[in-house]
Amino acid sequence: MANPGRLLRLADDMAGRAAEDEGFAALAVLAAHAVLESLVNQLGREEVQSPTERARLPPNSFSQAP
Repeated sequence: MANPGRLLRLADDMAGRAAEDEGFAALAVLAAHAVLESLVNQLGREEVQSPTERARLPPNSFSQAP
């Protein structure tokens, strides 16, 4: 897994370079997205410690129509 802090520094660097080249702006957005994805994955692992905890959720509980 990528380190969120390292990706955030990369996103900041790319955003700083966006003034000299528009391509860096797109790279900054992609790096920021990677930061968010990495943080969500990290938090998900911390919150759901084991498969047993995931098993407590009813199957398809979010996809059933009221």
